[in-house]
Amino acid sequence: MVMINDILLSVRNRIESALQAAQSRDEEWIRLTNLTGLDGAMQPEIAGRIVMSLAALQHDTSLGAFPPIRAGNGDSYGIASAPQFIDAYVLFTSCFVEAAYPTGLAALSRIIEYLQEYPVFDAARSPEIGARMGDLAVELVGLDFGQTSHLATYAGLKGQPFVLYRLRRLPFAGAAIAAVVPAVQEAPPPLLQPRE
Repeated sequence: MVMINDILLSVRNRIESALQAAQSRDEEWIRLTNLTGLDGAMQPEIAGRIVMSLAALQHDTSLGAFPPIRAGNGDSYGIASAPQFIDAYVLFTSCFVEAAYPTGLAALSRIIEYLQEYPVFDAARSPEIGARMGDLAVELVGLDFGQTSHLATYAGLKGQPFVLYRLRRLPFAGAAIAAVVPAVQEAPPPLLQPRE
């Protein structure tokens, strides 16, 4: 089963490694957390970091939702529940201020560059993701100014630069067999209707 937190941590760790390789520092570059606390105030521990946060989840219907039917023993067939595919929208926000502002922009640039170069997390490069779900495609989401304003308000941003990515088709599958139904042995006779 795919756990969203595990996938996000794996993506964060891969990008963190790339940022540390480009410019090593003692503290982490990326923190997976909320921008604000429950009271709406900015969290002090995110200063000088890129905050990676889950902005939204959306059902992906591109593959359909018909449950597969599998032949069982004898004259029965197993009906499996259809998998649900979820797209996760992930926000990378620069929390660098004043003189460190350009450092935050450089970190965002490196994240964009990394995800442009490696838009798919596969089993070869990211075995912790590949073992859970197969390939994970990551794509940049383009927003117009209205959408940017709505997202900034929703996320509690106060003028920080950010970039939004979509993690495509996280699979959520139910039990292998949801029910067993018997095969049709004989068709029922048609209903006899009186002739008028």
